[in-house]
Amino acid sequence: EIAGLGAAALAGVHYWRFRVPITIAAGVAALCLAPIGLIAEYAVKTGVNLVPAATLICGLVVFALAMRFDMSDPERQTRRTDIAFWLHLLAAPLIVHSLIGKIIGAERFGEPNAGQSIAVLCIFAALGLVAIVIDRRAILVSGLVYAGVAFSALIRQSGVGATVLPATLLVLGICVLMLSAFWRPLRRAVLSLVPSRFARRLPHSVSIDS
Repeated sequence: EIAGLGAAALAGVHYWRFRVPITIAAGVAALCLAPIGLIAEYAVKTGVNLVPAATLICGLVVFALAMRFDMSDPERQTRRTDIAFWLHLLAAPLIVHSLIGKIIGAERFGEPNAGQSIAVLCIFAALGLVAIVIDRRAILVSGLVYAGVAFSALIRQSGVGATVLPATLLVLGICVLMLSAFWRPLRRAVLSLVPSRFARRLPHSVSIDS
């Protein structure tokens, strides 16, 4: 925990001197290690595992910080958007793993049942919607592996196990290609449903109508 705080302090000094955007994310990552480390020690001593909850909280805090930088530079023309980029890369795995990892049995990498698989895919779809709204793909990419595991489990449980891997790769590939090709039209459509007052504070990679 002390090492994490020390690393965060050093990262702060480094950013103050050199203004390298990734340094902010490195410092925040070090700060996250302190509470997560304490809670992990508590889990070892008591058997009460609150690490996933702590990881999720840290991820949401980092995400909020990233959005603060993003919304302060909606045109993405300053260093703040680069800082937000690295913070989103940090927040994404923290949020996704804590949300989905427990459902899918990441600790033992067990195969989820049909209900768990559907829940994972629903969470993945929700994360995809968030990614489109904020115009950041990190949280979507972080969930791809979980989505693949969930989808392959559904296929295997449907009785067509011989085609699990090809079908999973095909569907994931199609999803990635479709999102890449239609990202801007999708974002424009989604933002049309968001209150204009909020939408105008989001990055303006597409035009936002009143």
